[in-house]
Amino acid sequence: MESQVVKKQGVQRVAMDWTASRRAVIGVVVMALAAGVYWRAWNGAQCVAQEGAVDERLGLRIDPNSATWSELAALPGMGEKSAKALVAYRQHALSGGGIAFGKLADLDAVPGIG
Repeated sequence: MESQVVKKQGVQRVAMDWTASRRAVIGVVVMALAAGVYWRAWNGAQCVAQEGAVDERLGLRIDPNSATWSELAALPGMGEKSAKALVAYRQHALSGGGIAFGKLADLDAVPGIG
């Protein structure tokens, strides 16, 4: 890159020769940065909106191995019928010993839930 020292009004400045290819590269970099800022702002807004939903769900966490049907029925999307079916399945599964629901996928075996 060629440059010249230019003295104007007592201040020395460096004047650079900006070719078309250099201007194009700088334009691409600026556009990429602007797109990154836009993307971050857009995703950040979605994350903030989802945090509240996650907090609500975490506040309603209960153990399906020990909860009563009324506690289960209070969960969003779970009615009395499904809650009673879960408790009945749990009691049947516990007759063999151990725990009925060791992982989330175990809930799929409950009629009306999975």
